[in-house]
Amino acid sequence: MGWEEALYYKSLYEARKAIEKAKAKTFNINEFCFKEQIEFISSPKRFKTLSKSRRAGGTTALAAWFIDRGLRTKNGYFSYITLDRGTAERIIWPELQRISQAYQLGLQFNYQKLWIEFPEGSIFYLASGKDRNEINKLRGKPFQLVAIDEAQSFRDSLITELINEVLEASLIDYGGSLVLCGTPNASCSGYFYRSITSQQYEHFHWTMRENPYIEKKRGMSMDAIIADHLKSKGITEDDPTFQREWLGKWVRDDNALVYKFDSQKNGYEDLPGNFDWNYVIGIDLGYDDSDAIVVWAFNQRIPCIYQVQEFKQNGLTVSELAKYIKDLIDQYGLKNIYKIVVDTGGLGKKIHEEFAARWNIQCFPAQKSEKLHYISLYNDDLKRQRIFIKKGSQYEEELSLLQWDGDAIGKIEDPSFDNHLTDAGLYAYRECLHFLHKPEVEPVILTQAQVTKQWASTVMERTLERYENYNNGQASKNWWEKL
Repeated sequence: MGWEEALYYKSLYEARKAIEKAKAKTFNINEFCFKEQIEFISSPKRFKTLSKSRRAGGTTALAAWFIDRGLRTKNGYFSYITLDRGTAERIIWPELQRISQAYQLGLQFNYQKLWIEFPEGSIFYLASGKDRNEINKLRGKPFQLVAIDEAQSFRDSLITELINEVLEASLIDYGGSLVLCGTPNASCSGYFYRSITSQQYEHFHWTMRENPYIEKKRGMSMDAIIADHLKSKGITEDDPTFQREWLGKWVRDDNALVYKFDSQKNGYEDLPGNFDWNYVIGIDLGYDDSDAIVVWAFNQRIPCIYQVQEFKQNGLTVSELAKYIKDLIDQYGLKNIYKIVVDTGGLGKKIHEEFAARWNIQCFPAQKSEKLHYISLYNDDLKRQRIFIKKGSQYEEELSLLQWDGDAIGKIEDPSFDNHLTDAGLYAYRECLHFLHKPEVEPVILTQAQVTKQWASTVMERTLERYENYNNGQASKNWWEKL
């Protein structure tokens, strides 16, 4: 093929694409969204919350809003944040692609960096808010619109820092908007829970009942869909999980929480007494996920254990993690550390071996079988006030929020919530020896009069016993009578 022919086919291809684009519908957000979504998007209030049920169309509303703003803004910055980028990619990325393809918007998707470039130069980012290192990556950009999705899953201290110290300043330049979006959590706690009644935010709420596409896809009325679900689950509309997931109502449900932690009963500030403490260190390994460490203190003179330290960070090298563990050993003293246990799943076995070979850190593989059984034991110790957690710790926050996945068969932890510290804590809990505690018996000190009285009573009892035996013919024979 000559160059003239190649140019001809190229021009033909471009002409065909131009015709297809001309035939494509123009993206109109007011036509694309249903009423509740439009009211949410079009409100002029800069700070908004959306508390909703599952399948309510919240993600679609956010995707449409980002695309509409991106198409109308030159060189703007937008971001969608969840606990980790993998979750963000799974939730909103397909919806953005679907809209772009349906309307032939010409958006450039960067699958490696997880951002989108718009024709007018605006950039949309998927971002993680799982720790301080990740949220600091959002500094320095003048955002026009930021949405934090699955906001019910964020630890209180982390999302507070994300909003107050990072995002609020980033939204100043253009008077940008901040949206908190999510479904109610089982603990009815956290920043998102408080924000839905805060005067700082304008509040929106709708459920799958308002989403017209559910009935179209299913070919059933919403009443019939709900009745079918309740029947298949064997529950009524009063069920707390149904109330949260299907109706978007904030209903506390202790049965849905993995750990039965009570901050009033199980929180502490200072270690009690002057005990010689022993320590167990639990390590949960990750790279894309965070490495997490929890340290317990116990002494067999008391029946309780105390969480004394924690660490959580992603992206660490093996050397950096090993250095932190060595610092812990120096801090608590090697002779006081009863055991160090590490998750050896995946690459964990090689890391465990490297700890021993290169760093002389003697670790044991964490016991991971029968997890539900040990969670039950842990909860029993919480109830009996045998476990105490440092007040204000990340571990306390993670422990308070973690809930079971309502959609799973059996008891599986909800993947939208962090569980790295709770896993590290459970590994170490299984090795603590607080259950061996036996109450010390105080010696009884008798006065001389009490000793005399007790002696006299004993002599009298034995005399009466001999007398009774004699009368019954059981008197001892003399030795010669036994020959």
